[in-house]
Amino acid sequence: MGAHYEDVAQAWYVSHGFTIIARNLRVGRLEIDLIVSDPAAIIFVEVKGGNPDLFGHPAYRVDKRKRERLIRAAQNWLSENPSDGRDVRFDVFVVTASRAGDRIERYENAISVDDSL
Repeated sequence: MGAHYEDVAQAWYVSHGFTIIARNLRVGRLEIDLIVSDPAAIIFVEVKGGNPDLFGHPAYRVDKRKRERLIRAAQNWLSENPSDGRDVRFDVFVVTASRAGDRIERYENAISVDDSL
């Protein structure tokens, strides 16, 4: 199901005018689900999904360890791909599945670099 959730996230970002830079990018032993951009920012996106009735809200799975790994991966990527003066932020994109269909929640700037300290 992870690929489905990433498909939904990618489609949302494209439909809202963002450019996809990379998907499922491996940076050493770390992974970034999506990297998207617009003229003002480069956005590293962590995608989570699932049925909140069964496993709790998917956003809760973006724990401290996951945030630290995403920040480290982004720092490594940025060391080889400068942001060209654009802002850098971290979004969490959640797809909650139910019989009624997918529900999308996007948490813009959800992770702070201070989370890795």
